[in-house]
Amino acid sequence: MTDAAALAERRRRRLWLFGASALLVAILIGIGIGVSRTGGGTGTTTGPPEGVAEVQALYRGIPQRGPLLGDSGAKVTLAEFADLQCPFCGEYSREVMPEVVRRYVRPGKVRINFRGLDFIGPDSTEAMRFAAAAGMQGRLFQVVDLIYRNQGAENDGWVDDEYLGRIGRAAGLDVPKALAARSGMEPTQQIDAAKAEGERAGVEGTPTLVILRAGSAATFRKLEADEVSLGEVTKALEAALGD
Repeated sequence: MTDAAALAERRRRRLWLFGASALLVAILIGIGIGVSRTGGGTGTTTGPPEGVAEVQALYRGIPQRGPLLGDSGAKVTLAEFADLQCPFCGEYSREVMPEVVRRYVRPGKVRINFRGLDFIGPDSTEAMRFAAAAGMQGRLFQVVDLIYRNQGAENDGWVDDEYLGRIGRAAGLDVPKALAARSGMEPTQQIDAAKAEGERAGVEGTPTLVILRAGSAATFRKLEADEVSLGEVTKALEAALGD
């Protein structure tokens, strides 16, 4: 099997269903572990995080509020459904997201709504709770980006307090405050809301991007996991902005 064919097969096997029984979830997670043993990041889960300067520069000066990044008056909202352990979500974050931020978010054209999910396992939950707590300090996107750049293997226990502390300090957080807040109501509500929104949008795999236009509750375009290349995302955003 060629590398391209193997990647396509891994993407197909990453698909999952919201609201599935515990047995089905376990089966799907088992498949995911079997085909993807390592994270996709180029950084480290044990040393100083890599990519700190790039991440800080990318988001500097862009307004954040909780899971929202960008101008509240943007014509288009891009909802990103993702799991912080998902290697393909990490691939999107590292290869596509920076250009989306530079081309569309920074100029005020597009606003991003990060809808963090935790279907892969306990590390997903711990990472997403910490990211949501970072959002309470206006730093969710720095934390998410740094996690993806320093991503570990699925369900390998890499998301511990030491790791989160390093990520949080690199993102400019009050780390003790974020660690204390992660078990509170706001992170729980954010994860629950993301799952409910994913169900309504018919999300079946990660990453999935849902494009909405201001003043409309209807989906303008949904990009599935195998459609989130820079070319496809750019084309979809240009179409949404063009009318």
